[in-house]
Amino acid sequence: MTMFPSPVPASGGPPPASRPRALALGAVHPAVGEVQTKLNEVHARELAAGRPGLPFAPLTVDSLFGPRTRAAVLEFQRRVFPDPGDHDGVVGPRTWAQLGAFLAGAPPLIPPETPPRSRPVEEVRREALALLRAHVPSTAGDGVFDVIAKDYGAACLRHPVPRCGTTCGFLPHWLLWRLGCQDREIVNRAEPGGYVYRPGQNIRRLWNLGQLPFVSALNGELAAGQRPEPGDIVFIRGSDNLNEHVFVLLGEVQREGRTFWRSADAGQREGGLECARERERELVPGPRTATLRGGQDRTVIGWLSLAHLNFGEAPQADDPPRPTGEADAESGATADLSDAFFAGMRAVGAALDAQSLHLLQVMMAESGIRADAHNPNGHASGLIQFMPATLLRLGWTAGHEAFRRLSAGEQLPFVERFYRPYRRYGLNSTARLYQATFLPATLAGGSDPDTVLTGRDGPYPSAYAANSGLDRRRDGTIRVSDLTAAVDRRCRGPRWEEARARLEGASPLPPAPLPPVPVPPSPTPPGPGTRPTLRAGAQGEAVREAQHLLNVIHARELAAGRPGLPGAPLTEDGAFGQRTRAVTVAFQQLAFPGQPREHDGIIGARTWARLDEWAGGVGPSPQPPSPPQPVPPMPTPGDPAWTQFKADVVRIALEEYARWHPGGAARSETDPAMRPVLRGYWMAGAGLGGAAADRAIDDRTPWSAAFISWVMRRAGAGDRFRYAAGHTVYCAAAKRNRLRGDLANPFWLSRVTEVAPQPGDLVCTGRQDSGVTFENVDDGQSRKSHCDIVVEAAPGRLTVIGGNVGNTVGRKLIRVDGRGLVLTDGGQRQYYAVLRVRTDPTRE
Repeated sequence: MTMFPSPVPASGGPPPASRPRALALGAVHPAVGEVQTKLNEVHARELAAGRPGLPFAPLTVDSLFGPRTRAAVLEFQRRVFPDPGDHDGVVGPRTWAQLGAFLAGAPPLIPPETPPRSRPVEEVRREALALLRAHVPSTAGDGVFDVIAKDYGAACLRHPVPRCGTTCGFLPHWLLWRLGCQDREIVNRAEPGGYVYRPGQNIRRLWNLGQLPFVSALNGELAAGQRPEPGDIVFIRGSDNLNEHVFVLLGEVQREGRTFWRSADAGQREGGLECARERERELVPGPRTATLRGGQDRTVIGWLSLAHLNFGEAPQADDPPRPTGEADAESGATADLSDAFFAGMRAVGAALDAQSLHLLQVMMAESGIRADAHNPNGHASGLIQFMPATLLRLGWTAGHEAFRRLSAGEQLPFVERFYRPYRRYGLNSTARLYQATFLPATLAGGSDPDTVLTGRDGPYPSAYAANSGLDRRRDGTIRVSDLTAAVDRRCRGPRWEEARARLEGASPLPPAPLPPVPVPPSPTPPGPGTRPTLRAGAQGEAVREAQHLLNVIHARELAAGRPGLPGAPLTEDGAFGQRTRAVTVAFQQLAFPGQPREHDGIIGARTWARLDEWAGGVGPSPQPPSPPQPVPPMPTPGDPAWTQFKADVVRIALEEYARWHPGGAARSETDPAMRPVLRGYWMAGAGLGGAAADRAIDDRTPWSAAFISWVMRRAGAGDRFRYAAGHTVYCAAAKRNRLRGDLANPFWLSRVTEVAPQPGDLVCTGRQDSGVTFENVDDGQSRKSHCDIVVEAAPGRLTVIGGNVGNTVGRKLIRVDGRGLVLTDGGQRQYYAVLRVRTDPTRE
């Protein structure tokens, strides 16, 4: 390997002879200060050259080798050493030499534009939290927990604790594997890909041996304000210095002047079975370390930061099985539910004087809307997890196993029979229905969010013991707000979105009002019936022909200097698999611009015609988007143009959702095909220049506010809207419009408790307990926030679309009360404002 010449020692630093041979995390030495100084200069030169700087730079030159210094060292090593084995975060002779050579003007061995081996840590953190949300809480035997436990050894699932030992390590071990961790000393699955956890090779042992770059909490870092971040793996120890535990941090919460850590923990038991659950412990910092209070006090001894690890492509998941087959592959995640089931749901809701959507939410929370759902802890079964005694009371005498063999539609009469006695109490909300499911004896006490349903010391202590995982505050009580929070956590994802849409008699995404684009006649139109419609799972010569045409088009696009089809060239094997489907969708996006309903991955007559045209060289090349048209003079509130503006905001948001979900599958912000789209959001929305927009994309800067600004500008807000890269900036401007009574500006900010949002308005929430409120949004402080566009207002819910939701343009539901006001309980407790677009000049 070519080496740079030895560096000249920096003035003021120790000469090379006095340097330690290697500087690593935790070192305290004047040579560390020299490293920090050199890294700061590298950072400045990279920025001046228009390239990304080093993470956490400029560093504080304090001669302490902390995690920030190590992160900067790692990034420098990735840029100058081609061999990943040299990326260790340790400053040894070779790294000293490269620092000196780089600052002396020699080019790095690897061009800066070469992407680092490791994925951005913020992306990894978001994926970690999404995985934990999907798998925690869970209990052995429910199919979800078993996926986690396979990394430790399935034999541990049902054995007593003395035989199995502690299993707290398997949750972080599984998580790191699922995230694609490349550090084999941690993720030590047996090759080739078997589910084996090597004896003795767990994270806790590595911590004790000091083999990995853990951050110690014993050096005052906690007291100084440093904290682990969401997704980091935290180690705690009992007062006897022997009782150790490891968990994954979910977040930090401030409440009534106290600090709490939320975590995902394994190594616990429910009903004698291993489980994973969420916990909350109070953090009490001390002069040199910190204590976590919750059950048994534990001392924080350190944590493993995800920023210290390398992450590559995540492995294929082995999640619980889902219904398969052609119908499921094409229609989505609810192929096991018939149309008759959803019609029956509407009938049951009417019979109970309840909204069928609320009932569906309870089913999603209880069973995932699966008729065969089974909890071995008590053998709860079916859509709303009937206990065996309950089934007997309802007239089912064949046992819980036979009940689970019924279809979802066949179970509905028992659902109605269960709830019918409680109809007189009013089942008019999700909370009321879930309360009736959970503990119907409490219905007479009301459903205020703070109403205590059960507690460790009463009432109904046995119910608390069986469901203590719902106690998110760890105060020994389960309240109505805990039930609604559980619903919020579980009503998400493709299955929920599709089930909700089918219940309401709509497709998962309302079609955008786009005019059809005429298809030019094919020069050699295929005869009717000569080619079949192809979709995932098809096989034969027709599939082979389609693969060949796609490969020809891919080659023509590359030859013309344009991007080819992602995933191509295909193996022309006559099997229509997921890769063929992905390339088909990519082609349809080019061939049918502005027609998201055509991007379905199915090769029918229209797609066959376009394949023939493009493969024959006569297909049109994709054209760049038309420049925005000049905005006419701004109307004032009361002008019909603002009503149309709100309709346009909704239409554009739906179009963008369709653009990010071709064929129903979400595209990520890391998809190269979406980079021009993101660039447009940053440039046209937030007003960044091209280089700044590229840096924002490369740095994975949150882009949700840029998305909102882009939609507003595209819809024609003109100079009335305060375009910005941060939500609180335009919220503050809208608040000022209201405070000074600016009736000429339609954008006014209101408290979330004041107005019912309508389509075209924005609904705003804080993030990560940032503390943003209507009162402080304009005080100049930077607080994390997020706003979504309301695209539909229906009884009990709003449908909203926002940017950077799960790394894409995402859609979700927000619960509202009978007046249409946003509820601020459970997972919605951080909502603080509605940014209205006023269309009536007489209404403030």
